[in-house]
Amino acid sequence: MVRFKEWEDYTMFLLEYCPCTCLNCKYGTDGDIHKKQFVCMKTLSPVRLDMVRLCVEWENTDGETLKDYGGEFIINIHPKIAEELEKGDKLLSFDEIKEFVEDFDYGVD
Repeated sequence: MVRFKEWEDYTMFLLEYCPCTCLNCKYGTDGDIHKKQFVCMKTLSPVRLDMVRLCVEWENTDGETLKDYGGEFIINIHPKIAEELEKGDKLLSFDEIKEFVEDFDYGVD
């Protein structure tokens, strides 16, 4: 997995590229999204993003559930990009990751 400079970089990555996370759930936090812990408003239980990223109760604001997404945690970036991001041992900011994703050369002419 990508190594992030700050906790905020990780949460921004989840918001942008991972549709099925507690941060993108309609029951998710209405408080400070840049903290690694908040309360799920459906289960009324604490959520620690460093321990879990989503649960079976996940639902987005359009009513889609985890079943609509194949029942698993997904990342909306091309597998080649994910592979390259995982190779590095450097800590990255969200802006650096976003720039890398936008400028990625797929090697197709």
